[in-house]
Amino acid sequence: MPKKVEAWQCSFCGKTRKAKGTIVKHEKTCFKNPKRKACQTCNNRSEERETFYNRYNGGDPGSTDTEYFFEYCGAKEEELCEYEYNCKQWRPIPRSILKK
Repeated sequence: MPKKVEAWQCSFCGKTRKAKGTIVKHEKTCFKNPKRKACQTCNNRSEERETFYNRYNGGDPGSTDTEYFFEYCGAKEEELCEYEYNCKQWRPIPRSILKK
């Protein structure tokens, strides 16, 4: 028989824990918290996909093609390898885009 439990959830990323203090502490460092000015909440961040086609596929076209996902910083013009916070080039995402 299932039982009811009470839990606390991060307002920014949805992480859930039983202890309120754990989530309060997490929210201060959450990369999706706009106050941190992290890559995830920056208008300069973009996502791109690129497909690499394998010409040597053994007669099965498309079977060995690989799609890669990139996160890119438009301000620094480089691929994001690690997430930063308190970035001087951070720009807020306009509310009109966030609502979509």
